[in-house]
Amino acid sequence: MFKVLIHLGIFLFLSGHAWSQEFQSFSLKQNANGFALPIPAAQETPLFDRIARDFSDYRLRASDAASRVLAGNTLNVVGGLSGVGFSLVKNFGGFSINANRQLAPDLFDDHRWIIVDELTILIDAQGYLGELRDQDVIDISETNLAAFAGIAFKRVYRMTHFASSYEEGLTKDYDKLVFPFRWFRPESLSKLDAYEYLEKEDALSFKAGGLVSAPIGYGLAVGAGIMASFEKTANLTIQSIGPDDAPVDPNERIRLTYTSEKTAAIAAQAKLQADFLGLLQITLFSYDFSYSLSHAQSWNLNLDQQALSDIDSNRDPLLYVGLQDVLKLRSPRVDDLAPYIVSSETRKTEIMKSKYAALIFGGRKEKRTEHVQTVKDGVIRSFFRHNFTKQRQVQNIVSRLVSELFSSLLKMPTVVNNAAIETKKVSFEYESVENLVDDRKDLVLNDESSSMFLNIYHEATVATKSKKMRDYFTSYTSYYSGADPAIISLIDQDGLKPPYQFQNTFQISENGVRLISHMETALMHEMIDDICETKPKNKLYGFRSLFNFCKWKLQKDYRNYILEVNHREISMSSYKECKKSTKWYYSAKKKKMYLEACMNKLSMRSESEALKIVPLWRLKDFLDEFLNQSRDKIDVFSMFGLANVHSYGQISASREIGLPIRAMFREGQWQGPGVIEAARVSNQQRLPASK
Repeated sequence: MFKVLIHLGIFLFLSGHAWSQEFQSFSLKQNANGFALPIPAAQETPLFDRIARDFSDYRLRASDAASRVLAGNTLNVVGGLSGVGFSLVKNFGGFSINANRQLAPDLFDDHRWIIVDELTILIDAQGYLGELRDQDVIDISETNLAAFAGIAFKRVYRMTHFASSYEEGLTKDYDKLVFPFRWFRPESLSKLDAYEYLEKEDALSFKAGGLVSAPIGYGLAVGAGIMASFEKTANLTIQSIGPDDAPVDPNERIRLTYTSEKTAAIAAQAKLQADFLGLLQITLFSYDFSYSLSHAQSWNLNLDQQALSDIDSNRDPLLYVGLQDVLKLRSPRVDDLAPYIVSSETRKTEIMKSKYAALIFGGRKEKRTEHVQTVKDGVIRSFFRHNFTKQRQVQNIVSRLVSELFSSLLKMPTVVNNAAIETKKVSFEYESVENLVDDRKDLVLNDESSSMFLNIYHEATVATKSKKMRDYFTSYTSYYSGADPAIISLIDQDGLKPPYQFQNTFQISENGVRLISHMETALMHEMIDDICETKPKNKLYGFRSLFNFCKWKLQKDYRNYILEVNHREISMSSYKECKKSTKWYYSAKKKKMYLEACMNKLSMRSESEALKIVPLWRLKDFLDEFLNQSRDKIDVFSMFGLANVHSYGQISASREIGLPIRAMFREGQWQGPGVIEAARVSNQQRLPASK
């Protein structure tokens, strides 16, 4: 999936990224020096130069098409009763362009016609690379060329301008029809006439997948499938303000709106089935996995006459760079455009789901991370939320067999009843005035503009009176709660009937989060040993610990976390300086050792600085694994400190006769609402009903 996404980079050249002429799937040949590869220059890309070179007679073509329309020859006419125009089409082999002009009378001005020029560029990845190979520009194998099948890129330029008559509309400004991209430059904005309207749209998509199934003997069959996709859309509109547009500011000249969305996803499935005499099919094992990452953003900008003057005279290089990014459909830096932002929103969402089933046992995991950043009235606010859920269940075996029977014989899906369900969940949030997520910056806990909140949840439900399930339920409640032993004893002695339900929440303060950074490394390793129960018991301890993934995973996540607590990111210049200092060592081992020592020294934070830092991305990974491996509430209190944890919840069951019984419990002090809920309350926003 990721290798294919690297291939997609070639076809994002229209966005203006500076790609190096080094490719993994093909190599350039000597003849490439005289050929226009789609590697962008400062202004136009060579692809646009090729369009200009091969379409140099566009004026003659457009004039001929317009003349036919004026003469009444409708062979090239497009439009209907409310509009008329013509089209110019050119095929360049690996890509094609379609230039289309439409005219319509202006309903608000009897002496004006509206011209809508649209240029569409279509690129087929496989066809374009095949053309370059045929022209001996690149060397690419058939296998690598086939990997680009199904990848398509589409860009649309649309310009709305005006003419005083029908004839003028057909014959005016052909360069706006064929070369509209020349208007999407910062220095061109001041040249737009009042009410002119520009649009630029990108669409890139890719999908690939496969499915396989086969019998393996003894009535067993396996099946597997995978699907990967990538989609990117972007849209930019530029409006030149006129007297009748009611500008927000008297000096407002240009309005820009930019929206984009990128989504990458992959899904996989595997299944093992048993066939009994062709009458009954039972799924012995199944596994489903899906992952998606999406990034959406929107920007609304206003430029006044002074800003346009600063662009033309190069007095504001930051504004110029920021506008270049927007006009090339790239994400700008907030600081570059801050004075001109009316509003903006950036949203990133990462979702991972997995589900397995083995006979009557099953489970699922789900991770969801979301970051929302808004800019309005000069204030930048960031909200970050991460949720991780782990669930296990045991199905009722009779219900499972009945479900399989109905599914095989009657083709009717039925619901399978669960005998027991166990759910664990971790959730943490932050609110900040800085863009901490995009830049992977750390959260400074003593900064009043930042706050964090952390919750850990445990739930269990048992729907059967079997002693084994009752024992499981009472043990689980004892591990994770301070509930009254009386109700646990009633359940244990079969004094209450199911369903038995347990809910518990550990609410952890910022000081509890900070404690992880303050804890001595040796003490943390002892705690991890205790959680994973890997204390030495015999001579085989060293061998057994190699396969203790609990300990290995927790220590790995903790090392990554504490590394970012104690070290800041090192710059490329510092790396080169350290690299230069190792040139006197001939041994590769010594070179590596001294390079690491040099970089370690340069990146080390001061002790006071390290005490304030919490790397959110690393904390997320550590908390997820802690939830996976923790055994009881003692682990939670030890990790975050008893004074920093508020635990509360309830146990409920039914009496043999009478109303249900419910026992509430609580330990510690309340730590306040979550930052996102608190922000909603402060903004007087009603919470969703599901809350």
